[in-house]
Amino acid sequence: MSDSFVDPTDKDEILNKLKELPTLGDVKKLVDEVFPGWFTGIIKRYSLDYPQLQKNWEDICNKNNVSPLEILLVRNIIWDDDNHILVKTFCELFTRSGFSVRRLGEYFPCEICDLALPNKNICELLQTPFKTTCQKCLK
Repeated sequence: MSDSFVDPTDKDEILNKLKELPTLGDVKKLVDEVFPGWFTGIIKRYSLDYPQLQKNWEDICNKNNVSPLEILLVRNIIWDDDNHILVKTFCELFTRSGFSVRRLGEYFPCEICDLALPNKNICELLQTPFKTTCQKCLK
């Protein structure tokens, strides 16, 4: 898989520009310029079937004195090297602002209500059954 989200050569200029942007909308525009297609979608909140996911997000928001906003789905998040400083910075900035930043494919919207459900691998980690629809939507 090709990595189109590696830091460009003007990374330091972009980081400096980021410090001067007045709104999250301006940050989003910058992200779209630097990494077109990185943002893939938005989900309002986690399914009620997974209160631990919602609580974790709310705990992170409380530590940052912000309210939960939305779940941002992105193409890739890479934390374990020094070639993705911008991706890490963008993730951190949006997280500290109240967003839950998640990889595309790890979470997807319920077929009926559009709340976030985890994929099969995450369900295995959570030791919960995988499903494509929330429990309340099946009733």
